[in-house]
Amino acid sequence: MKLFYTLTAILVTAIMVGCSSPNDANVYIGANVDFFFVNEQGEDLLDPDHPNAITEKNTDLYYLEDGERKKVFEGHLDSPKKFSITSEKRSGKNWMRVFTNLIPDQDTTTTYLQFSDFPEDTIRVQYGFTDNSTYIRKIWYNGELKLDIDWDEQPQVIKIVKSTN
Repeated sequence: MKLFYTLTAILVTAIMVGCSSPNDANVYIGANVDFFFVNEQGEDLLDPDHPNAITEKNTDLYYLEDGERKKVFEGHLDSPKKFSITSEKRSGKNWMRVFTNLIPDQDTTTTYLQFSDFPEDTIRVQYGFTDNSTYIRKIWYNGELKLDIDWDEQPQVIKIVKSTN
């Protein structure tokens, strides 16, 4: 019986040591940005009932990698186009979550949104890094700085006004 307890203790210790690593503790990777899209009249362009609605079908996302634009589609993901449109039932608000490009050892990346009914938009993101975290520091939308935050702040939903002309 003593052998059973000894083997059990060794096994439990081995499992606990094998599953914990100081580098894995509290890892945070933040590479998504949330947007509201409205027209000049303040109408929600992510509302699927809007005549000029921005939808997952009429929008594509591209990453700039090694100087080349690459259309993004990963069919095995929940958001294969690397963005999703979500509706919050309580407020009735719709927003688009964009998973911006994250390239190891590169602190600034560029993502393009191509719409069928609107001109293409450019999202440039600057990341900050700590020993165990990657987080968004700054976001430029079509060249305009929209967000500038410290590492411990949470990004907010960014409102974008699209011209329907």
